[in-house]
Amino acid sequence: MNTVSETPSTQPGIGAALVAFAVFLAFVLGAQALSQDLPPEDPWSGIEAGDHPRIETIAVLSRAQAGSRSQEFRSGEVVVVAGDGIVDLGQAELAARGGRLEIVVVFGKVRVRVPEGWTVVTDTDLFLGSFDHPEGTGVVDPTRRLEVEAVVLAGAVEITH
Repeated sequence: MNTVSETPSTQPGIGAALVAFAVFLAFVLGAQALSQDLPPEDPWSGIEAGDHPRIETIAVLSRAQAGSRSQEFRSGEVVVVAGDGIVDLGQAELAARGGRLEIVVVFGKVRVRVPEGWTVVTDTDLFLGSFDHPEGTGVVDPTRRLEVEAVVLAGAVEITH
């Protein structure tokens, strides 16, 4: 007579999966609770704005900040891949023929601040993304024209005054 003895399985069961899920859930809820206690971050603080009429910035898995206080701002390029881009033009003046800003966002966010009174003309290509440009409250000067061309893939662009 042959007897076959089976050894018990040593693979984790449903109990181990539930414990792992409970630990993960506690970690997520704890991180959420801690983040709510933090003061809101001012994205515009700490930006060193130069007098350059052109800006270029790239952020890949990071945050990039750029700004200009040029009295003849002409153009800029911003590329963000899974990161955060901050562009501060709040103290800049446009060149006589206006300015142009090209933005590419893939799984990230770009925030742009422009002075009150600038006319912002947009040309956007969105795929699972958003482009937010609320109208300013000041008087718009049509001679102060910034053209913004944006390509957004699963990301966001926000322009504020």
